[in-house]
Amino acid sequence: MLTGLIIKSTGFIFSLLPYSLLESVVDLLGFVFVSFPSRRRRLLFSNLKHAFPDWSHAQVKRAGRLSSARMLEMGFFSLTYPFLSKSKRRRTVEYSKEVEGQLDEYRESCKPLLILLPHLCLFETLASSPYFRPQEGKSLGAIYRPNRNPTLDRWINRARLKMGLKTFARKSALLKARDHLRNGNWLVLLFDQNAGLKGKRSFFLDRLCSISPLPDLLGKTAGCKVVYAMARRTDFFQTTLELRELLGDCKAISSKAHEMLGEDIRRCPDGLPEWLWSHGKWKTNDAPHEIFHLEEKNELQNSKFTPPRKTKIWIRMPNWLGDIVMAIPLIRALRSGRPDAHVTLLCLKQYKPLLESLELGDCVDGLPDKGLTYFFHFWRRRHCYPSVHFLFTNSLRGDLEAWVIGAPLRFGGSKGKKRPLLTHLANAPKASDKIHQVALWEKYLKSFGLRKEVDLSPLTAFAQSKTKDKVICLAPGSSNSPEKRWPIEAWVRLLESLLVELPGYTFRLIGSVQDTGICGSVQERIGPAKVQDESGRTSLIELCEKLVESEVLICNDSGAMHLANALGTPVAAIFGPTDPSATGPIFKSPSAIIRSDSPESMESIDPNAVLQSVLRLLE
Repeated sequence: MLTGLIIKSTGFIFSLLPYSLLESVVDLLGFVFVSFPSRRRRLLFSNLKHAFPDWSHAQVKRAGRLSSARMLEMGFFSLTYPFLSKSKRRRTVEYSKEVEGQLDEYRESCKPLLILLPHLCLFETLASSPYFRPQEGKSLGAIYRPNRNPTLDRWINRARLKMGLKTFARKSALLKARDHLRNGNWLVLLFDQNAGLKGKRSFFLDRLCSISPLPDLLGKTAGCKVVYAMARRTDFFQTTLELRELLGDCKAISSKAHEMLGEDIRRCPDGLPEWLWSHGKWKTNDAPHEIFHLEEKNELQNSKFTPPRKTKIWIRMPNWLGDIVMAIPLIRALRSGRPDAHVTLLCLKQYKPLLESLELGDCVDGLPDKGLTYFFHFWRRRHCYPSVHFLFTNSLRGDLEAWVIGAPLRFGGSKGKKRPLLTHLANAPKASDKIHQVALWEKYLKSFGLRKEVDLSPLTAFAQSKTKDKVICLAPGSSNSPEKRWPIEAWVRLLESLLVELPGYTFRLIGSVQDTGICGSVQERIGPAKVQDESGRTSLIELCEKLVESEVLICNDSGAMHLANALGTPVAAIFGPTDPSATGPIFKSPSAIIRSDSPESMESIDPNAVLQSVLRLLE
């Protein structure tokens, strides 16, 4: 009772106030709305940025402020119009002579008319306008979605009934609405709302959405004409009506209406702010358990259809080269599962050129140097509005980066550790230390919907670098773990044997800047004329080219091992304290694992055992 009284009193008071005052109020409230962070504001800005990617944040914010004011104007009008005089109600909609002629023609035809109306701020003006009605003896009906507030819903529905409208609740509307049309009446349908699980998948403004099948179903009514109607705002509480008839296949009515609305939005310099930008139009296929798989149905089943890449998925890459390489097959599977995804890879800046050359993502963002301004880099990325943020890392720093960027879905894996800055966690299975790192990550991704098979075939990005030269590369370093290094003396003995067994080969020592010491020591012991030392002198791209040129890479458990394995180069990998079942080569390339009987000591690994493995790989 009290709520109903407040609603009626508010509407009555609004009807007495000058429009200029009400407009100032909604403009002020719209400014307030966009000035303070909220989920609804983020959704509003995100929708605008996705639709207009070239807009600056200032443009997005301005359009968001206008749209917020229009949304509030819609609410004010719904409360006010039952108390407006007939003369004021007549002035709420302006009809051009062309539109008047169209309406007269539809009345004279006595045929059912389906009116598809986009969710503009003043669509309710058509309900209040006495001229927007069918011929005498027929009625105007409307399918509506009940308001979440029962009292407000009853108030709005009663107001519509008083204006002569017949209303049909959306959940049970089809049969009643179809009968209404069959009797030669007019029916209004807000066609552009999110249809949820019952809708059909489509793309609107190049983004995946769920559109209602109701226009297609109702359009089949015998003799029914279908028109796209736009109540375009011209001033406060005032609109002008535009009508365009839809012709052709009744199975594509909803899609055609969305195309027309998309054209209207793109033609407007401000992005048609009176459209309801703050609603979840594109909220589909976004449940955490399905986010990494796009169900192929409806137009997605068309093999010739390539969906636009507008679903923004950001991936925080690992911090070590070997882990980055092992993540590659998983990113390929994710991209295959979400062909509509625009993937941004966040990585340490030294890995950016490599990831760009592999074309794994649509964008590669190199992380800044650590310092006081480190997190400002991520704060600025908030205005990119990613939908999903997945982390291969398992650190507080990475979690904080994701939280600052602000994607509504932030995913990661956990071995029992709490990660409160993420929204969803995939728990590692028992004995996860015995599972290969790639398999563990795959389990995490499957928790979030990944269904595509992980392809472990080698990369082809540097295949053109292959030469006829007989080259063997050796990588005696291991930047992140010195305990994984085979002793210098063992490398020297191995090289001495290789020089005897393979006299026609060129031998190269490779590694990062951190590996120049050990590589220099090996070269000094063997002699510069017999082995080349290129450690610390090559970029990652140049390293890839040299690995592709190589017949075999001999290495410790290191990033170079994973990189060569990914490029298809045979690998002879020497393992000590680490377990090859968890971190060994994963790509389908020839490899040999040489492991000590005593993992704590790599000195027990016989150079001759490594030599024999190399010779077998060369056969």
